[in-house]
Amino acid sequence: MRSADHSIFNADLAGGLATLRYGLALWSVDQRLVYFNKAFADLFEPLSPFSEELYLSEFLATLRIASEVAPDSNSEITPGASFEYVLSDGRTLEILIDADRTGVTAMTVQDITIEKRGERARASESKRNCRAGRQDQISFSTCGEP
Repeated sequence: MRSADHSIFNADLAGGLATLRYGLALWSVDQRLVYFNKAFADLFEPLSPFSEELYLSEFLATLRIASEVAPDSNSEITPGASFEYVLSDGRTLEILIDADRTGVTAMTVQDITIEKRGERARASESKRNCRAGRQDQISFSTCGEP
């Protein structure tokens, strides 16, 4: 690829990544932040501004310690597996961290608050149905029976 073509490609790539509706951040082999899009900054707005001096381990520690977010569960971060964080304002974020074979790490983040509210509403409705004895409308396993 010629240098001019490479520059156009980089500009097009940066423009495309900026338009993603989910947050995207990339960390270099030495785990320093090298890129993040607007959605990433918006999702973690109280924690910004971000800089190239930010290491992945520091960012994750900030999420855990700063009381800005609280883990949905005590799960460890497993590369390639998503985990959820609940922000202090009640929003739930799904975060996926993965690394390529060169050691570059990518993090994608999306707001799943609406989905989580739906899950909680369905669970609450199911519990109400169980308490009301309407098991004909739901499965027995939903009410805690085998």
